[in-house]
Amino acid sequence: MSILHFGHWRDGSAGTLGEEQEQVFSTFSSYSNSTKTMGAANRRDFLTGAMFYWDGRKEKGMARTLTRRLLIAMYRVQFYREKLNKLLSAKKIQLSELPVIQASLEEEARVARKKEKIA
Repeated sequence: MSILHFGHWRDGSAGTLGEEQEQVFSTFSSYSNSTKTMGAANRRDFLTGAMFYWDGRKEKGMARTLTRRLLIAMYRVQFYREKLNKLLSAKKIQLSELPVIQASLEEEARVARKKEKIA
């Protein structure tokens, strides 16, 4: 997976890495031993109940989770802003130059990826 498509850096991803999906998959994969000998109707009923339980548990903690994530995001903004300013000043780069640098790096990555496909 190239760095351009890494979920943590995608716009709107809010600093997630997909851990939430892995938790769901982990929980539901454990049901395979229980449901493999069930008939289709019983399996469907069992998994429906499990999904309702999972969603109910998730909804109960939603306010706490969202508040915690907001506080973490607010902290990260300040932390990374300061870190960015230190790095830029050490490299003598202006903040306004970053979009040009980013476009250049993305183009280099695309060219490199095309060369990999050809080779």
